[in-house]
Amino acid sequence: MVSTGDVRPGADWQDVTRRYRRGPGGWWWLALLLVPLLLAVLDGLILGPVDGDPEGPAAPPSSGSTDDGAGTSEPPGDGSVATTDDSAQTAFPEAVIQPGPFSISRDGDTVTVMAEVPDEATRTALVDALWERLGEGVDIVDQVTVVPDAQLPFPEALPDMFAAGAGVPDFGLDWDGAGGITLTGTATTEEARQAVESGVGAFSGVSTIDNQITVDPSAGAAAEGCDELESEAAALLEASPVRFASGASELSDESRAVVNQLAALIASCPEVTVEVGGHSDDTGSVALNEQLSQARAEAVVDALVEQGIAQERLTAEGYGTEDPVASNDTEAGREANRRVEITITEGAG
Repeated sequence: MVSTGDVRPGADWQDVTRRYRRGPGGWWWLALLLVPLLLAVLDGLILGPVDGDPEGPAAPPSSGSTDDGAGTSEPPGDGSVATTDDSAQTAFPEAVIQPGPFSISRDGDTVTVMAEVPDEATRTALVDALWERLGEGVDIVDQVTVVPDAQLPFPEALPDMFAAGAGVPDFGLDWDGAGGITLTGTATTEEARQAVESGVGAFSGVSTIDNQITVDPSAGAAAEGCDELESEAAALLEASPVRFASGASELSDESRAVVNQLAALIASCPEVTVEVGGHSDDTGSVALNEQLSQARAEAVVDALVEQGIAQERLTAEGYGTEDPVASNDTEAGREANRRVEITITEGAG
């Protein structure tokens, strides 16, 4: 029963109830906003992040896990499978086989080669290539051994590298297995000494050169070898011709390596003057071929000068199509005719 002590006389029931049904005050609205927020904060502190949170609750342990966390986990999101299995193997890069050391030395007409090669075929190929580069009359002492998994550095270039020191009668070349090469021997001039270094350094794979070649103008053996300079140059060019593309006179990298070897030969005979003769195939006009052969001869002379050979010791002569060494009816024959030759003009015994 409602007290009427503060109700005016004559007020009915509707007037009384309307008085006690006034709208909520401002603090009620504030409570409506703060209470859910407070509950959310408490929920996060007690239960942890909810689903959808990027740092959601940790997955429950798998059935194979133990209290200390051992066992196999679920696959990571990147698709790889993580495992603690002792049988798992870590992938490492394949081992790089480092070329072993080798050496080639010359004592007059005797050449000794020491190296380790992976098989008998490589051994035979190396010795045969030396025979081809050094020509007849050279006695090769084969101290090459076959060692499984051995690696011979740049085997195709070795004979050419050694041929770069053909003008040094006691030339030696040692590879340390890591890119370093040591040169030994006695040259008649500083020009010859530097030419050998330039010739060897032209090959890829050589990182450092220790040039221990000494200079002795009285090295008679080298002077006597000048009588054979022309035949040695011819043998070199027969084994490794300086070739040109059709209609071109530019030297390729391979041809420059051969010219470096020619420079070493010429440098060892300081009294000798040399003619570089250029030749061409019969494609095109006579006038064009004469110009091309002259340009080819001059390209070789320029490369020899770059290797330290004095300009006054060299002449260039273009012979066009005058002296073919093969038939011009085939591409192989035309390629052979695009060449240079070395002729001694003065100074040989």
